[in-house]
Amino acid sequence: MADTAAFASTFNNIGNAYFGLGQYARAAAVYDSSRLAGRNSGDRRAEAYLLNNLGFACAAMNRYDRALAYYDSGRVWIDSSGDIYGSGIVYNNIGEAYAALGQYDKAHAYYDSALARRRAIKNRYGEGVTLKNIGRLYEATGDWLKALE
Repeated sequence: MADTAAFASTFNNIGNAYFGLGQYARAAAVYDSSRLAGRNSGDRRAEAYLLNNLGFACAAMNRYDRALAYYDSGRVWIDSSGDIYGSGIVYNNIGEAYAALGQYDKAHAYYDSALARRRAIKNRYGEGVTLKNIGRLYEATGDWLKALE
């Protein structure tokens, strides 16, 4: 089992390298292989984070519906585990996907959830990222005064 977990972790890092190089399809393929290894090792947390990475790669390729499916699958476990840090990440990512699809009300709801989680654990960097995304929503809808807040 330890070998499977090490495999999953190694391949996640390789996926991150491909993502960093802008090779999103290769990153997604590696994340998917790594996710299966994470599942086989019984490490649900690793699998949830890999699902988030898969979603992120799909979003980078403008495949937002697929991204949302991956994010949601990971969100279920992250929420049930009490992982507030991870929950803040995945809720923010779901908000970004909905914003890209022009579904601003849904995006705002997920950003609000991400913001509450990030504030609860005093994740100031994450809070700033989510506030920036909320500001972009207001900008996209032409609500410039709210964007300035």
